[in-house]
Amino acid sequence: MEYIVYINSSTSEEGELSIKYTGEEQVPNTINYKVGAYSGEGRPLGDDNSPTSITRSTGCSGCSVTEENDEIDVEIEWNGNSETFTLTSE
Repeated sequence: MEYIVYINSSTSEEGELSIKYTGEEQVPNTINYKVGAYSGEGRPLGDDNSPTSITRSTGCSGCSVTEENDEIDVEIEWNGNSETFTLTSE
């Protein structure tokens, strides 16, 4: 899981989140995810360029932007399984 944020101003940001399946079982066709304020249900996992991951652009204007030390809660569900963790900055 990688989440990159570019701060445009004190109330605007753009970003990109990438989720990659690393399990040993067959790659799921779809996943549900919640990454902070962003979520997706039944999202296809993979494409011709990367069959085990999903990438999504994020952004907001007029919002409270992500700060460097913010911790972001993540939940990912696939094939009846789930995983939760917290993202921290490097």
